[in-house]
Amino acid sequence: KECDKRGLYFKVRWKGYGPSEDSWEPIDGLGNCREGIGQFVKKGYKEKILPLPGDVDVVCGGPPCQGISGFNRFRNKEEPLADEKNKQLVVFMDVVAYLQPKYVLMENVV
Repeated sequence: KECDKRGLYFKVRWKGYGPSEDSWEPIDGLGNCREGIGQFVKKGYKEKILPLPGDVDVVCGGPPCQGISGFNRFRNKEEPLADEKNKQLVVFMDVVAYLQPKYVLMENVV
């Protein structure tokens, strides 16, 4: 499994399976679903479920810190983003870059 590729991923609930079997799939791997994904995103924008850049004043978040914490003696010091737990930090920054809020509050204990 490749864990170090950034990009657009969708959480997929597979038909006939429960939430524990959900997986994050890259948009490139969902070729047969692109039309449905496009409809979902358009509906989300129209119904104001999904905000557009400039719609949000404040983004608050606290991505997990286990992968970079000084108390984690097993952390990957050379390549911290190779640890799956640390990818949420990058996703948080991507969300902030997309939404362009006036303020950002991020809590992360190192």
